[in-house]
Amino acid sequence: MNVQPLPWKLQQLLESSKWRRTRARISPKGRSRNEYDPLVLSRYHRPTKQRLRVAATAYKELEPVKIKGLILHQPYFSGKNRTKSEEKLKDDQLLPLHAIDKMFDLSLPKGTLDHDHEYSNPFLNGGSKHVDDMVAQGWAVLVTGVSEDPLVDNAHNFANFMEEKGIKTFKLFGDGYHAIEGFEPSKAAALIGATKDFICATKN
Repeated sequence: MNVQPLPWKLQQLLESSKWRRTRARISPKGRSRNEYDPLVLSRYHRPTKQRLRVAATAYKELEPVKIKGLILHQPYFSGKNRTKSEEKLKDDQLLPLHAIDKMFDLSLPKGTLDHDHEYSNPFLNGGSKHVDDMVAQGWAVLVTGVSEDPLVDNAHNFANFMEEKGIKTFKLFGDGYHAIEGFEPSKAAALIGATKDFICATKN
């Protein structure tokens, strides 16, 4: 059987967002279309292009809920060409390079030749065709990363790419290792604070 995992993942993400739309539609009558709380989508430690695609293609289906931003925490991007951080931290104890490769091998459609696929490498062919929609809708993005994470170079590159495309970009980069907020309370507090600030900044 030729299993294609990506469409199922996308459908799962879309259905979770539609639940929010349903809640808005059954809210008390008389509310202005602008009174519904905006939706901020987040994606932590997983291949991130799925969330980008859902956000950029589903916003019309989600009315009256409006997507206002994306939180990409230590986004999971990679490609055929290794970054300096991937090479430097290829033997990382928590996220070694062979584990990154295996995760993409398992999540990309069967028959994919390498990791230069639209779901793993957001910079292919000048970037996602959905970025223009994100600009038109006035969305913002929060991108985070830490210095000893093999994925950090691509996180930096993606944040810069979003800025170049005209998207309001918030950044939270610092020292640490992948998923450090799950082990060190001070890092968790910093992430929560940045997330709150981002949500407040995108409300209007």
